[in-house]
Amino acid sequence: MTTICLYPYHIINAQDYAYISFVEENIRWSYAYIRQTGSAGDFEVDYFNYQLQGDTVINGLNYKKLLYGCSGDNIAVLREDNQKVFIIRQQENEQLLYDFNLKEGDSMKKNGLTYSVTKIDTIQVGNTKRKKFIFDFGYDTWIEGVGSLNDFYPLQPYLLGYIAQGINYQKKGLDIVYRTDEWYFNENDCKNNDIQPSLSSRDCSIYMKDNGIHIHFSSSITVRISILDVGGRLYFQSPFFSSEDVIIPSFAFPKGIYLLKIFEKDKNRENIHKIILH
Repeated sequence: MTTICLYPYHIINAQDYAYISFVEENIRWSYAYIRQTGSAGDFEVDYFNYQLQGDTVINGLNYKKLLYGCSGDNIAVLREDNQKVFIIRQQENEQLLYDFNLKEGDSMKKNGLTYSVTKIDTIQVGNTKRKKFIFDFGYDTWIEGVGSLNDFYPLQPYLLGYIAQGINYQKKGLDIVYRTDEWYFNENDCKNNDIQPSLSSRDCSIYMKDNGIHIHFSSSITVRISILDVGGRLYFQSPFFSSEDVIIPSFAFPKGIYLLKIFEKDKNRENIHKIILH
């Protein structure tokens, strides 16, 4: 796992500390997923973006809309109450996302496992003082008002083929609140990372037509195709097959953003594409 450094930070006293909220308008998070592409030292980085923009009311409670990607597709809503952050994903019940009231020794569940807080520091981030939560087993580190330094769970999917992951930055509007000091820092990731429904690459082209996801390969190759939503839920997976042209009916999928994974059996290589179904 990549070690993430604060920008800038140092340990400080807790005097004049005031809680910094997580759920605020025009906050954007960018997370980086890194994969090795060839010989040692050759890497590619995929960035996943989330932002809070707009309000809504559900069961009498106020929420902020959580948008995915640089184009801003609504995938969930968030609210904050008493330093706890709650999330409702599409067609699911509300669940706890963060609890910034945790104390050393307290536990938090993720993906069915329970992890404990081993240490809490008060640190400086920009011109604010914030709590830093460190969990056991290297599970994660949280920064109050920033969140996880690992991923935007429970929304960020687990993707095969990536060797490391971590936060890229958090912004308030156009201003950076927090950023990584790692080599993959990219403030302008949204300018070249917003993949639309039709895209081309050396190996294949993917486009939408007549309620179908059309995939054309440059030659007949043996592949397995999987489709997941941004929460990591598997909607479709084919057996291995060989073909140059594939059509997957899209009417069976709810509207939203999906990850289309193409695993090439002969090259033991996986390609991941973001698609939007309207």
